[in-house]
Amino acid sequence: MNDRTTTNCSIPRLLILVVVLASGLGMTATAEAQATKSKVKLGYATMSGGFGSFWIAKDKGFFEEQGLDAELLYIRTTVGLQALSSGDVDVIGTGCAEIFEANRKGYENRVVANLYENNLYLLASGKDITDPKMLAGKAIAVNRIGDTGHMSVRFALRRLGIDPDKITYVQVGSTPERFSALSKGVVAGAVQVGSLKSLVLQSGLNVLLDLQGKEYPNCLGGIGFQSATIQKNPKLVDALLRAIVKGNAYLAAGPEEETKQIFSKYMKLPANDEQLTLGWSYFKTDAHSRKPRITVQQAQGVMDMLAESDPSWKTEKADRYLDQSFMNALDQAGYLDEAYKFPGTKPRT
Repeated sequence: MNDRTTTNCSIPRLLILVVVLASGLGMTATAEAQATKSKVKLGYATMSGGFGSFWIAKDKGFFEEQGLDAELLYIRTTVGLQALSSGDVDVIGTGCAEIFEANRKGYENRVVANLYENNLYLLASGKDITDPKMLAGKAIAVNRIGDTGHMSVRFALRRLGIDPDKITYVQVGSTPERFSALSKGVVAGAVQVGSLKSLVLQSGLNVLLDLQGKEYPNCLGGIGFQSATIQKNPKLVDALLRAIVKGNAYLAAGPEEETKQIFSKYMKLPANDEQLTLGWSYFKTDAHSRKPRITVQQAQGVMDMLAESDPSWKTEKADRYLDQSFMNALDQAGYLDEAYKFPGTKPRT
């Protein structure tokens, strides 16, 4: 009788144990599913080719290799940061200045990588503006007031000995529109991407200051995530960065005609278009960073630029806007070098 009682009592206890174990397994499976998000959206803020690494990663299947179904969205900076903060996109590619300023407005984002080590802009002027001081009181074309290009112009003017507040800034639009406005004499000066430097000079226009030197560390190719995404889904961040890093490597070392065709597809220009060719060549060679990490020095360069309009940036600590852990881990694991090793590539140092 005691044996029967023991047996009967064991059954419910066994069932409870099974239920508890199954529940625990279910929770683990749910947590694992949450850590792996297959459908992702990537926003990027320019059509000039600055985020061509995203395009290549998409077309070459590098996101798929990481188990991701990626959708790329061209979104202007302000809208893109709103989309990131609301969760409508998972990652944004844009200038660090815009991400830093959004943080000050209460959006908790972090820059985890940077495709370009230095400032990529130059200040160009019309044929009749041969001395920077001749710009005083005249109009300079920018994309948007307050964006990285605008901040770069103010930074350049200060170094040329000109009070940036004595200039009129006109919101013209992206690189082609600004070049057109300058060429037609609609404005006296314009901020231009370094890829167009040769075209600027060929057109008889002037380069007043080129900010692409190593003395101007900066972050125009920032890759940002919500802090919540970094904390809750580090696997997603790691997977996206692996794909982007490989796209960056393929742009530099992959078959040239293939990468140029990818640029043509996304820029919606013929592969032999002069501006496309200049942009593609510039981003794969001159501007290319072999290891696209974000450094405190680059972030500080951004803050020095922002301080031209708002001196309070001089007291900010750059590292609080960054998360360097992902790229540091990929570098230590050798992935940033391994990304360049794929069929048909020519090693580039």
